[in-house]
Amino acid sequence: RVVAEAWKVLDRAYVDPSFNGQDWRGVRRKYVGPNYKGTKEAYQAVRDMCGLLGDRYTRFLTPAQYQTLQNLYQSKSPPAGVGVEVFAD
Repeated sequence: RVVAEAWKVLDRAYVDPSFNGQDWRGVRRKYVGPNYKGTKEAYQAVRDMCGLLGDRYTRFLTPAQYQTLQNLYQSKSPPAGVGVEVFAD
């Protein structure tokens, strides 16, 4: 079911109507039809579908990954990382 839902979301919201030259209906037939053995396998299918688009901004996050990202940006403490400030002379 998650694969079908992901396909629908991409079908409705993806900005390139040509889906980067992919036969998007064919992608649906290939990825939505199979019975996946478990969640990991279904998630990988969704990642594969996103990968076909060749778009570095289109990604699939598992619920746990999404929650981690939400927590990071809703935290009151700043996220860990490297900061850079640039000043003009």
